[in-house]
Amino acid sequence: LGSLITNNVSEVPVRQQNSNDANSDQYLGKLRYINGECPTCGIQTHKIDGSARIALKSQFVLGGRCLLCNPLPTNTVANSSISEVVSRLGFPAVSD
Repeated sequence: LGSLITNNVSEVPVRQQNSNDANSDQYLGKLRYINGECPTCGIQTHKIDGSARIALKSQFVLGGRCLLCNPLPTNTVANSSISEVVSRLGFPAVSD
């Protein structure tokens, strides 16, 4: 865990430069996934309830998908309602 330090203010892992960045990035991605976060940016995408992963919906997350790192294809979104997009992409049902 030498490549991660904890920021006391927000308790979010902060990257430190080291000679093994590829392994650090892989480790950080796995750690974020386990905690229900986007492996790339760390935004919360799932609620972890025991062994269950519950997909979240917010301004930046749709059905557990981080829309910042994995935006929906424009041809999928054009002229479609949110519920059509969700069902077409196979995301779990979300309610407002």
